[in-house]
Amino acid sequence: MIKMKVLAFVMFVMAYSLAVTRFTASQGSSTCSGYEPLISQCMAYLIDESRTPSSRCCDAARVAFQSVNNPQAIENFCSCLVDAGSYLHLVPSQEMQLPIYCNIEPSFDMKKCIYG
Repeated sequence: MIKMKVLAFVMFVMAYSLAVTRFTASQGSSTCSGYEPLISQCMAYLIDESRTPSSRCCDAARVAFQSVNNPQAIENFCSCLVDAGSYLHLVPSQEMQLPIYCNIEPSFDMKKCIYG
């Protein structure tokens, strides 16, 4: 029974790794350029409402949020979150809570960013 759970978990991780790879290859160059580390480091948190972000996720989030410092960067970042969210099935409430959990104050309204 435990072997089956481990196998299922490994397959899940591999499937999401493939999805992230395919996403960064196809969408990343246009909307997520520079934000790939945020998506990859925070994937487990962004798809599972029962998780909290890891320290690596928060480090990647800090870097990403620091780079979002002008209107064009905000637009690109929000487009990335929307595109990644629909492609990778990210949980919007997790996206919204990321700055709170990581003690980051975004220079923009996350709710408008994610929900438009």
